[in-house]
Amino acid sequence: MIFQVIIRHKNSILYIFIGKIIIRKFLKKVIGYTSGENETISIPFLADYDEYAEHTATRALRKSGELDYEPRFYFMDYNTNLGIVISNLIFEECEGVKELKDELKIDKIRNFQIIIQTNSPAAPKFPVEGEKGVVLTEDLKKWRNNLINAATCYDYDEKLNKYTLDFYFNDVTKEAMSFFFQSAYNLYTALYKFELLNNLMIDKSVRKNIEKDRKERRLINKMPTIPNKDKVLHYSELKLKLKNGQFVDYLSLSDGEHQYFNIFGSIIMVNQDNSLFLLDEPETHFNPKWRRLFISHLRLLTKSRKQDLFLTSHSPFIVVSIYGI
Repeated sequence: MIFQVIIRHKNSILYIFIGKIIIRKFLKKVIGYTSGENETISIPFLADYDEYAEHTATRALRKSGELDYEPRFYFMDYNTNLGIVISNLIFEECEGVKELKDELKIDKIRNFQIIIQTNSPAAPKFPVEGEKGVVLTEDLKKWRNNLINAATCYDYDEKLNKYTLDFYFNDVTKEAMSFFFQSAYNLYTALYKFELLNNLMIDKSVRKNIEKDRKERRLINKMPTIPNKDKVLHYSELKLKLKNGQFVDYLSLSDGEHQYFNIFGSIIMVNQDNSLFLLDEPETHFNPKWRRLFISHLRLLTKSRKQDLFLTSHSPFIVVSIYGI
């Protein structure tokens, strides 16, 4: 596939035709979000989930010598929100996090639990000596060990090859996470890679049929929902301390608060130049105040960045705030 890149310099415009490999230099990250069932946006990202899971399984089984790669496609939906919240609140000094916490009246993260397992009853049975269930690459084993070492405490179930990691947020936990991951983006990417492996819990023939339908743009069934007990990675709990001193479970927040953290938390984390955000109706659950101020909050957060954003909305608040009507 060939791409055309337009480079503007002063009064001149230069057209460059480049191949799909070099396009990475011009478009570092693509972040998608949809509040509904917009398959035009979701299908390419979901297909990338499948590709990464298969790629990882192949490398782990030593059928390929390819190195691991950092995902370029990030699909931020309700399922990824816990990872976004944890990553941002651990690295709370990052630019924009203070404003995000103030808007949501969050003081800090209190505790959370991450479960990583590779030998659940639904896991594929790969014939690898000394391994059970999903076989992790050396890169993923390193990330898992980093999470284990940063955890306050953990429990191990040998039968399921299951690590239950408990994190109580304090200065020691914060220092450990900073040492092993350096940034919210790095932490989230590690968690995201494990989450992508959840697709391996779905029967391979089912995955292949859905992949075929996606390529042929047919009416597509969703991937079956994977229960938490079978996932390679899932979050068991996340508790927050609010500004008023109250402790709450993250899931008890409103839909609007979930959506607000998802959208702005994603933008805060992904600060690389030449990133592209595709946001489909990102304000559907916002209260009137947040809808009215959405664009101004967005501009404030991205004013010093070199990024692009495509946004679709039916909200008159968005149109008014963009054009200053």
